[in-house]
Amino acid sequence: MLLDPVINFGKVTVSIGYNASATSIVLTTGHGANLPATFSYNLVWWDSTTYADPADDPNVEIVRVTNRVTDTLTVVRAQEGTSATVKNIAGKTYKMILAFTKKMKDDIETASQGITLGTEQASTSGTAIDFTGIPAGTKKITIMFVGVSIDGAQELIIQIGDAGGIETTGYASGVSDSAGQTSSTAGFICVTGGVATAILDGMIILTLENSSNNTWVAGVNIGRTEAASAYSGGGSKALSAVLDRLRITTTGTPDDFDAGEINIQFE
Repeated sequence: MLLDPVINFGKVTVSIGYNASATSIVLTTGHGANLPATFSYNLVWWDSTTYADPADDPNVEIVRVTNRVTDTLTVVRAQEGTSATVKNIAGKTYKMILAFTKKMKDDIETASQGITLGTEQASTSGTAIDFTGIPAGTKKITIMFVGVSIDGAQELIIQIGDAGGIETTGYASGVSDSAGQTSSTAGFICVTGGVATAILDGMIILTLENSSNNTWVAGVNIGRTEAASAYSGGGSKALSAVLDRLRITTTGTPDDFDAGEINIQFE
């Protein structure tokens, strides 16, 4: 996962008072430059006149900065279990600081674990199985099949996508087995021909090859376990934005899944 941006000495003064619902916060002129230029990240907001230590302020609040234009922040209030509170008591100065919070600790622990296992989905019905919410910063995805089967003769493919949706064209992919080979531009192709009786076990590994143009490469290693044969292949695809989803489906008029389980892990 991608950690929040940080900066040394990220402390700013808020220019005026605000009520508990305000989400556009203006800082003292020039203070915006004290904060990260990329987003998002959390700030601690407190009454610095009365409390030198934010932890002592009973109305201290953590907000999440989602954008900054010069000295104006766009924030989401009441983060990390804090409450949105009034910050406009006369004669008080309110400051914000980019400090170490529980979210930072949790994010670091999650990132250090390396591999995140998704939620397994049954491949027993429907024409497509989607995995969404893949976090920015992911560089490798493993798609795992256990006893997967479809009810027709279409070929199984993997399609990837971003915030704009699943992309269905522009793939360069091929696969082979002892009986032959085939290719596809509609997705990363996984089998040389669909067979309704086929039982598929194995994995497809997607790896980010170039983060500047979001190019992913695929490696296919799937066994047809009821027939003692195997499929091996690969491919590449450049997305228009950062990958956040993928789909397992079939070519042409999609067949239905009718057996097995599919899961992913990402890192």
